[in-house]
Amino acid sequence: MRKKLRDVGNPLALEEYAQWYSMAAKGEEGELAWIRAVHYEFDKPENSRFLGVRSSRERIPPLLKVLSPQKGELILDIGAGDGAISFRIAKTGAQCVALDINERAMRLGRKLMHSMGCNPLPLWILADGCYLPFRDACFDKVVCADVWEHLTLEQKERLVNEAARVLKPGGLFVLTTPNGFRVTLGLIKWRFWALLHGVNPKDIKPAWEGEGGHIGIDTPKSFLRFLQKLLGKNVKLVPTVTFLRPRRRDDDFWFVRILCQIIPPFKFWLSARILAFWQKM
Repeated sequence: MRKKLRDVGNPLALEEYAQWYSMAAKGEEGELAWIRAVHYEFDKPENSRFLGVRSSRERIPPLLKVLSPQKGELILDIGAGDGAISFRIAKTGAQCVALDINERAMRLGRKLMHSMGCNPLPLWILADGCYLPFRDACFDKVVCADVWEHLTLEQKERLVNEAARVLKPGGLFVLTTPNGFRVTLGLIKWRFWALLHGVNPKDIKPAWEGEGGHIGIDTPKSFLRFLQKLLGKNVKLVPTVTFLRPRRRDDDFWFVRILCQIIPPFKFWLSARILAFWQKM
């Protein structure tokens, strides 16, 4: 009889969840400590013990490099969540507006930034990114990180149009989302792992299943095509392959490094995330 996933499981996922639940069990202070280590201070060596740190290292630095926040700019962070990106924007001296529909995540982020002495603090607004409560052409830059995959096609179209509306002429719109091609490779990999470990492959669920899951996964090609349809041909993709030092088992696609060095176009298809930017004319 095959073992159940709950008995063996994806070792990386189970270990990461165990880290989160062990800290969340300590109450709100434990949650704040985890958010601070994994989302806010992921670049500190002492936080490398948390598996979630790798995701933050792959996601946030490439995005900030493209966004390039400058002192005095007014920047909107759509889907700010607990404020990890807003925190980095605020540290540059830019004025940041952190917008999200999750009141609890925003409350935790605001409390954490206060405790860390973040100055200037972002302006936190509880609102839907598809219906922005701002006048036209009021932001220098707009960023939307890891929200896209949670939206329907209709919501994506509305979000893009709203972001374009509130951007000033010459303003920059930056988006990032998990790479659907890489996600599919990961699913195949873990289902093969299941076969080797006597686990039913059907117990390995894709990321887009479940409540609050990823319902709108895109490949680089479909992501670019959708954005160009709405914004024009000046939408550009940026590869986000990061060459991080492997740690234990979390370097799940070590061969990506080799392929991307030999065949540069692979950088777009094998990056963990897709990063796009558009400058309003």
